[in-house]
Amino acid sequence: GNGPYGPTFTLVDGRYDLGQIQVRASDSAGRYGPVGYLGALTVDTVAPTKPTLQLAFDTGVSNSDRITDNGQINVVGLESGAIWYYSTNGGASWVAGSGNSFVAPKGAYASGMIAASQADLAGNWSYAGKFDGSLTVLP
Repeated sequence: GNGPYGPTFTLVDGRYDLGQIQVRASDSAGRYGPVGYLGALTVDTVAPTKPTLQLAFDTGVSNSDRITDNGQINVVGLESGAIWYYSTNGGASWVAGSGNSFVAPKGAYASGMIAASQADLAGNWSYAGKFDGSLTVLP
């Protein structure tokens, strides 16, 4: 299409080597300027998959009752180099994550209240992965 500076084009997702993409301008009389070369680049418009959230230690009466005195939540499926955030209030606020886990504070959480989302190196955000089921973190 035509942009404010002339024709534009869209690159498809993929890796482009130095000099593989060349551009050249022309004026209204049809005279061409020198060829310009883009540096190496990668086009990535695909969002990463949503992370999976898993309780690290279920210390309640049963090992599957989601009652624990240790609120560590493992975040599984993070892309290499991704940044990620988590929420313990249904997405009302988000906290930057580090490593591959976080600790939910003491309290009771309804299903879906604990969530995490990631962004890949290109800045594409995933949908939020939500903790499946309720969780109680004891004092």
